[in-house]
Amino acid sequence: MKKRAISFVLCLMMVVTLLGNGIPVYAANELEPPIISTEETSQETPEESEAEGSPAVEASEAAHGEDTNAAGETSSEVAGTSETDETTEATDAEETAWAEEETEAKTSEATDTEESATVNSPETTEEAVAEEKPDVATPAEVDNGLVTVPNEDGLTLQEIINAAEDNTLTTIEITEDIELESCLLIPANKDIKIQSSDEEQYTIEAPGGLIALFQNLISVEEGAHLTFENVRILSSRQGTRGPVLLVNGEVTLGEDAIITTNSNEKQFASTVKVDGEDAILTIAGGTISDFSFTGSGGAVFVENGTLNITSGTIENCSAHLGGAVAVEKQGTVIMSGGQIKECKADESGGGIYLAPTGSTFDMSGGEITSCDAWWAGGAIADDGGNSVSISGGHISKNNSINGAGVYVGNLSTFHMSDGAIVSNHSNASGGGLHLMGATGEMTGGTISYNTADSQGGGIVLFQDKADGNLTITAGTISHNTANGIDLGGVMHYAGGGIYVDEGCALHLYNVAIANNEAVNNPTRQGRGGGFAACPTAKVEIHLNQGAIIYQNRDQSGFADEVYVQERGANQNIPFISQYYLGGGKYDWTDAKGNTIDVYQSVQTYRDDPNQNITLFNDLTDKDPGVKDALEEVKVHIAENKGLYGGGIATNGTVIIGTETEEPATGDLTVSKAVSGDGADSNKPFSFTISATYKPFKAINGTYGDMKFIDGVANFTLKDKESKTASGLPAGTVYTVTENDNDDYTVTKANSEGTIQQDTTVTASFENRKEMPPCPCGEGELTVAKTVTGSGGDLNKEFTFTVTLDKKNLSGQYGDMTFANGVATFTLKHGQSKTAKRLPAGASYTVEETGSDGYIVSKTNAAGTIQTGSTATVAFENYKERPGNGTDAPPNPPVDPPTEKTGNLAVTKTVSGSRGDQNKEFTFTVTLDKKDLNGKYGDMNFTDGVATFTLKHGQSKTANGLPAGVSYTVEESDNSGYTVTKTNATGTVQTGSTATAAFENYKGSSGGSGGSGGGGGGSSSHTPQAARVTLTATKTMDGLIPTGSGFTFFLDDANGQRLQVKNNQGGNITFDTLTFDKTGTYVYYLTEQTGNDKNVNYDTSSYKVTVTVTCPYDYAASVSYEKNGQAYNSVPAFANTTKPSASAPTPTQTPPVVAPARPLDNVPKTEDSSNLALWGILAAASLLSLTVLLAGTKTRKVRSQSKEHQS
Repeated sequence: MKKRAISFVLCLMMVVTLLGNGIPVYAANELEPPIISTEETSQETPEESEAEGSPAVEASEAAHGEDTNAAGETSSEVAGTSETDETTEATDAEETAWAEEETEAKTSEATDTEESATVNSPETTEEAVAEEKPDVATPAEVDNGLVTVPNEDGLTLQEIINAAEDNTLTTIEITEDIELESCLLIPANKDIKIQSSDEEQYTIEAPGGLIALFQNLISVEEGAHLTFENVRILSSRQGTRGPVLLVNGEVTLGEDAIITTNSNEKQFASTVKVDGEDAILTIAGGTISDFSFTGSGGAVFVENGTLNITSGTIENCSAHLGGAVAVEKQGTVIMSGGQIKECKADESGGGIYLAPTGSTFDMSGGEITSCDAWWAGGAIADDGGNSVSISGGHISKNNSINGAGVYVGNLSTFHMSDGAIVSNHSNASGGGLHLMGATGEMTGGTISYNTADSQGGGIVLFQDKADGNLTITAGTISHNTANGIDLGGVMHYAGGGIYVDEGCALHLYNVAIANNEAVNNPTRQGRGGGFAACPTAKVEIHLNQGAIIYQNRDQSGFADEVYVQERGANQNIPFISQYYLGGGKYDWTDAKGNTIDVYQSVQTYRDDPNQNITLFNDLTDKDPGVKDALEEVKVHIAENKGLYGGGIATNGTVIIGTETEEPATGDLTVSKAVSGDGADSNKPFSFTISATYKPFKAINGTYGDMKFIDGVANFTLKDKESKTASGLPAGTVYTVTENDNDDYTVTKANSEGTIQQDTTVTASFENRKEMPPCPCGEGELTVAKTVTGSGGDLNKEFTFTVTLDKKNLSGQYGDMTFANGVATFTLKHGQSKTAKRLPAGASYTVEETGSDGYIVSKTNAAGTIQTGSTATVAFENYKERPGNGTDAPPNPPVDPPTEKTGNLAVTKTVSGSRGDQNKEFTFTVTLDKKDLNGKYGDMNFTDGVATFTLKHGQSKTANGLPAGVSYTVEESDNSGYTVTKTNATGTVQTGSTATAAFENYKGSSGGSGGSGGGGGGSSSHTPQAARVTLTATKTMDGLIPTGSGFTFFLDDANGQRLQVKNNQGGNITFDTLTFDKTGTYVYYLTEQTGNDKNVNYDTSSYKVTVTVTCPYDYAASVSYEKNGQAYNSVPAFANTTKPSASAPTPTQTPPVVAPARPLDNVPKTEDSSNLALWGILAAASLLSLTVLLAGTKTRKVRSQSKEHQS
């Protein structure tokens, strides 16, 4: 028996041991490869590797080999020390360490001794080491994949670089802080990347002592490539006259690469010098900071090379010229991202300085901010003969005496097409942009919120060796300020937006000069809120591509719009058109409001050298002519302030628009439209046109459909008719007057203006007449537009379509013109339109087009007009500019997601004693997804619209509609019925059915709808009350219950209980509610929690909102919320039975589980480790059984032998 037990125990131990030994097999298979890897895995055995040279020998060689710096000196020569003692000491210690390696128990101690002995032991000679160590490393011995420093081979950073294969990327990982023994050289044709290991950032530090006065810490030869990532380069603790980094090849400061210093002393060389036609420094996520230089370029000096900034930062650097960057000798700076901030120049170019040597600066992104320069160019200073281009990015919060944002010098060119120059301050002139004898062009972008103590808060033009010239065809100059006082206290024409000095010229096209202000100072009153000209100025303000000047002001009331000072002995006579951009007439007045002829004022100015020109007008943004002009405007000069010339001040030349010299003609069309349910479309309306040709010559003769006699033509038009006077001379001034339009509301556009060359102008007249207003009231609808994000186009026009369920509504309603219930218009950022006097109860939907590429957020895009209130629909379009650092990388390709869908059901009920249950009612379902077409369940959609009919008790369901789509359901042909609609607008939810229910009631009293007696909108009609019958459904464990054992409550908004009802099977029906006043009523539906402990009662609370309007009779619209969330179906209460408590408790005996079959866990094919283990277990089991059987047989034989003996 004991042997049997022993055999069983041995068998069990064998199985356990085998299973235990199998666990490390799986763990070992899951181990990752070593951290340090190479592109080609070495196949040498340990013995072969040791034969070539052990790590200890190579480490000794690296420790005692002499590095050669960029100047060709060895490290020992530079340091001036001898290494003989150190070599002897290291060699003896190594011999001791290698002897100790033979004893396994002392391996760790030998390693420590070897590492310390390499540096400290002074006992052996240099010749002994030379006999034992291998040859100096060759390129073949350096793996061109990933190499670490320090490393087992003891190679220095310079040795690894020298040994790297040409024109092949070698990545060097720094695993600890390194202090260089000598300067670092990247030879030609080497491609080196230096980075910190893991997530740590390590430092490469300059030698502790002064290595060489004119030596470079790191040099990159022409043809070499060097990349830093996640590495900190710390310059020498003592200043030198060589740069930290000399770039003759290509260098990239990648992500988290930093070049900085721990010294507060000024350097005698720029931090980084980019020298040579093929030299390129790219800052792509790296940082250069905290350097100070006595010369040019505190951080980077570019000489005939290229600096490319895509991301990263240059900060807290300073120099005499170019606190961050200096450029000369055809050098180039390209900035598409990143930041230059908090840098300073003792003279010019706090951020960037361009010497007068034909260099280029191109900015398409990024930011230059908080930089200071004493004299010029807080952000950018161009000293002349260069090219400066800005097509993006921001230049902000910089300071200097002149050109705090950008200063452009003699014979340079400047171009701005986008980007922003904002919030800069000059102690003298040119808060944003200063052109000193330079030629500039602005085709876009923004110059705003800049200040200048003297002149040109936004822009200033000065003459130097060359005339300053600037042409502006698009862009915004706004919210700038110029105080008009120079450093000597002398008063000047300030030019809050722009100042043009004598000898310079400004050309403007399609410009709006509006809402600017001429401000007073303690000794002088401001003049010319919009425009002010000195007697030396040459001024031309034309109609063609000209200006709209309006709503400007000054604090003295002297000259709000235009001021031209008495000319004295000067002979310059201004030209100022009396027509503004788009052909409208200014109607100029004097300060007292008297109408004046601007041409006569100019003539008086010519004749009297002591006569000023002062012009006012009463134009506003609401004037149709101004709106037309603004559609042509591409340049905005607005909200600027300055003493003399809030918008523009000039002592030089300002030409706005172009003069048309060739004779030209245009056409005038007069059109007629009639709208409203009280209008007579057959009535003829009489018109009179008065037309004169400049200079005030009356038009005579036949022109197209009209005949003029002494400048007057008369004719009549009915609804939808028009007449055209063709071939009128361009420049003809016309006025169109309509007669016989009493009792009509007249909306007119272009009723007066000027004929333009090759253009047909349409004077439109729409006469609207409505029946007396409905007693139910009216409401308004406002549509507002907002554009956000760095890539959002604030000048882009987006098209909107407003659709009402009142298909017979046509005509002008506030800012919107409807035709058959539809209005279409456009809005830019910040604009809105309001439709007024819309009938209460009308349902609306608002849709936007032209928003491709934008993320659109919309609020209240569908709803119902309420009495006495304004429904506001808001559309916000968001778009970011590519490459600004916010764009996420593209996602990897995945299988397209399955579209989420839901359903929409429309049901019809007819009630009341006079309700016709056989009548077909027409329904229209409109979705906000206009590209939806095809059959969806019972409905066919075309461009998102489905139309069908329903009788009493019928319904239709659209299945599989995209989740999230908004819907509006409208019913027609229901005249004479009181209509109650539930969930008529809403959103299709995933996996659920939205139910729009329509109940039409017609009682025995009549008087509803068409029974009001032919008057339609007659005030004698008494509206019929609206009726709402609330219902709900009931289920128990998903089934319809029998009987009426559940109780439900209907409470009002104050919690007062109105009704208590029990279910009738699966339905709950409350008593009908009636409404005879417009407004919004709120109720709550809940279920009473019963006493049956085996039932989970539904605790949902349904908020019921009943909106009552009165388009003719009172009508009710019902919507639901379930527990605070929108709910688009009939309220449903679902109870369930609680589960029985029969599950076993922890003290109960657990259920018996059938054992797994032997073959349930047969090893899988190709699982060799499991197959081997399974085989061993099987063999062990067989052996154990054999032993047991043999023992049994032995005992049996012995037993039989004893019996035989007895």
